[in-house]
Amino acid sequence: MSHGSEAINKGEDMETDVLEIETTEIKQNQLVKIVETSGLEKTKADYILQKFTDYFKIASEWEVKAKVLAVTSETQVAEMKMAREGRLFLKEKRIDIERARKELKEQSLREGKAIDGIANVLKALIVPIEGYLEEQEKFIELREDRKKEDRKSERIAELQTLGVDITIYDLKNMPEDSYNALVAGTKLAIQQKIEAEKKAEEERIAREKEQERIRMENERLKKEAEEREKQVAQERAKAEAEKHALEEVVRKEREKAEQEARRIKLEQDAKLKKEREEREKVETQLRVKAEAEEREQKRIEDEKKKAQKAPDKQKLIALIEKINALELPDVKSAEAKKIVDDARGLLNKVVKFINERAENM
Repeated sequence: MSHGSEAINKGEDMETDVLEIETTEIKQNQLVKIVETSGLEKTKADYILQKFTDYFKIASEWEVKAKVLAVTSETQVAEMKMAREGRLFLKEKRIDIERARKELKEQSLREGKAIDGIANVLKALIVPIEGYLEEQEKFIELREDRKKEDRKSERIAELQTLGVDITIYDLKNMPEDSYNALVAGTKLAIQQKIEAEKKAEEERIAREKEQERIRMENERLKKEAEEREKQVAQERAKAEAEKHALEEVVRKEREKAEQEARRIKLEQDAKLKKEREEREKVETQLRVKAEAEEREQKRIEDEKKKAQKAPDKQKLIALIEKINALELPDVKSAEAKKIVDDARGLLNKVVKFINERAENM
């Protein structure tokens, strides 16, 4: 390796070291910022920062080492060994960090429990005294509140006997006039309900009596109707028998008339069929003769037309031969070749057009 290359490599190594130092300092500053913004007392914050700073440096150093350690072949035994040693070393430091975290947290928990214990003892001393003094201070208010509670209990008991939903009323603070009006209104509603139920029961009994009377009347009417239906059925059966007898006589007469009509119709149909067949035979003979004469006339006319057009047809056939014999130029460019090909296609269409029309002349 030349001196120039060595100088370049050294310069790159120095730049890498400077970058790693700057990165480490940035991460350390982040750690300091976390501790400073935690709100801890300075002595405790310094203790925590000191506890973890060394681990932070170790992690930063191994972050750099790990980046340059890359195993790409089974022969790199030394690199794999180094990776194992580094992993086990970092594992040990990670366990130490976790142990330090637990120790600091347990210490904080013990401090918190001690502070809570002292506060609870002090509160246990102060709260009863505070409550007693409040009772002395609010003697009139508390006595009035107890009276309201007693009155509320009495009102609840009374209203429950009347079946009132006590959850929708503020019975403790309800004025006496309003409560008396509520009780009076409830009792009036109960009395009205009792009277309405009594009236409804009387009406139900009356309806049942009327329904029984109607049922008995319906039974009587049903029995009379059945008797009438029985009599009507007997009369209907008699009328049906007479009707069937008359229909049988009419049926026989109708069948006799229908047989005679069929016989006459068969004779007439046979006569008409014979006349129609003779007429159709004559018409067929005449039509066949006329068609033969028409075909012969058309043949004669077609031959005349063909004979008249023969010279022109020969001229058209000669034109087709001239077009087919026409020699197109041999061109080189693609554009000119396309023009020649299109012209050839058009000439073929002209030949086909003349040929089709000439055949029909």
